[in-house]
Amino acid sequence: MSESDIADEFLRQWQEAQEQYAEMGDPSAARAHEAFRLDDVADLSEDDAAEHLADGWEKLHEVVPRFNLAVLGNTGAGKSSLVNAIFGEVRAEVGVGAPVTQEVKPHDNEAGTLRLYDFPGFELGKHGRDPVSIIKDDLTAIQKGPEEDRIHLAWFCWDQGTRRVEDAHLKAIAELASRNIPVIGVVTKVRDDEMEDILEFGRWIWNNVDGLWMRHDGKPALCFTRSRTPSAGLLKLLDETRAAADATFRDAIDAAQKLDAEKKRRAARGLIAAAAASAAGAAAIPVPVATAAVLAPIQLGMMGQVARMYGLSLKGVLGGGTALFQLALQLTGRAAAASLVKAIPGVGSVINAAVASAWTYAAGEAWLFLCDRIASGKIDPDKIGPLLSYLKPIIMVVLESKLKGMRSTASGASAASSK
Repeated sequence: MSESDIADEFLRQWQEAQEQYAEMGDPSAARAHEAFRLDDVADLSEDDAAEHLADGWEKLHEVVPRFNLAVLGNTGAGKSSLVNAIFGEVRAEVGVGAPVTQEVKPHDNEAGTLRLYDFPGFELGKHGRDPVSIIKDDLTAIQKGPEEDRIHLAWFCWDQGTRRVEDAHLKAIAELASRNIPVIGVVTKVRDDEMEDILEFGRWIWNNVDGLWMRHDGKPALCFTRSRTPSAGLLKLLDETRAAADATFRDAIDAAQKLDAEKKRRAARGLIAAAAASAAGAAAIPVPVATAAVLAPIQLGMMGQVARMYGLSLKGVLGGGTALFQLALQLTGRAAAASLVKAIPGVGSVINAAVASAWTYAAGEAWLFLCDRIASGKIDPDKIGPLLSYLKPIIMVVLESKLKGMRSTASGASAASSK
């Protein structure tokens, strides 16, 4: 991405953002960052700033609870390819349930927003054990364990080449359903020249397989995928997964998936909106510019959360005083506040709740823009220093438009209350 494209693309992102923030409304108190009192924070050193950013990175799971997905099906059914196509590679094996689970392999993604439970195929298990009994034992161990480790939803996969539902499959799906785990059926490796046979197989599943999650139209959830082609079922599977999952985990699903950039940005904007609400609370009594560092822990914590949501490592953000970290410092703290009050008419010499909120939205959008482009390979994180000069004018546009909207809303509310 050339520097000349930065301002235009950022402005397009902000136009998308305004609609999403309007739909969100006020974030819940549970999602908001802790408000800071004026005597809590002095002007921040780089070490302090790094600590707050790292703290946000570490605590993402507190505001975006991890989504736990089980994937089942015969060996060779394309389970790994399916997961990789939607969520990317999920390799970090964890030892959940190691003393009691024998075959299931849990893996976490780097951001900590997804845990994948990879169940064994339906061939004879270890020591000749029945695979369904293995699944029952592992499910029992997992679902009786800590709440944050329990399975929230399952995909059951059939390879289109076999088009066969075995008795063991029915038993496994029934076992999952009996534990109130929504199950979505997935037919993988679908070929265009076999669609008539595939659809016939799908109709058979709809009529004969009990235990699949029922969609709003009253049909069992069943998706047909080609693994590498989003238009060929992957996006539908992602949407069905979001619909079937508890609403608590939808931000984690959106954060973990790699298919839909808009959904990922929407999840990140939930963090930004929560931080903006906290910043407004911290500046309910207007904050002098000289003590505007009171807002920096909120803003930096938000940046740490967004960076992790996009899979950026903490070392990659902070290590060796990276350009990305230096840019974070320029978007927060007393120096940034001084620039804002000079640039925006009518702000004066203090940061009030409206300015604090709008400033946090603007800084958050700039940070989101960079994390999004770095994660997608469009921007080199080691070469972002000069980009701030291109971003600053649009950051001011964002801040001013957000302030204007807030003032308009406030004026409308005041006029309504006086009637």
